[in-house]
Amino acid sequence: ALGVAARVPVRPTEALVSVTSVETHNPAAPNESVAMISFEFDAWVGRPLADTGLYGYLPELAALVREGTVFLVFYNPRCSHCHELFEAHFAGALTLPVIAIEIPPPPGGTLVETDEPTEIQCPECQRLSLPTTNAWGVTPPAVVRIEDGIVRCAGEANALTPTDCIGAITTTLPAGAPR
Repeated sequence: ALGVAARVPVRPTEALVSVTSVETHNPAAPNESVAMISFEFDAWVGRPLADTGLYGYLPELAALVREGTVFLVFYNPRCSHCHELFEAHFAGALTLPVIAIEIPPPPGGTLVETDEPTEIQCPECQRLSLPTTNAWGVTPPAVVRIEDGIVRCAGEANALTPTDCIGAITTTLPAGAPR
């Protein structure tokens, strides 16, 4: 048994979620700090989603990603690249489940004006939102492809083209809709 155990590859323990403290810019509560949560998406690949720490922030995901292929798309409604991604890949009838996860602004944060719509185009997406009590160190859009509970592809906009993880999904747009 020891010989077999000695030959079993062991993955090094890696940080899957990093937590730091950042000060808020809330004039009503100067010197207040909140947790900045960053997901280490590249370390998620090949692991069960249950091992990533994401369920601690979105426990409802556990029941949604057990079987089949599911896409998680982290987005910010003020992000033009997010809107482009949803319009190009998720605006029509979906062939695979997509869970759109909104990244809220940090507590006490000031949002800049934008001409982006307040909602993304994804009528068949299930919608979730990360908790508003933390600051989120996620560069949107970030896409995670899960197959039978295992992360097969994951990346943020600055680390990987989000469409690299989407390859398997297709949509059917309504007749006459622009592509």
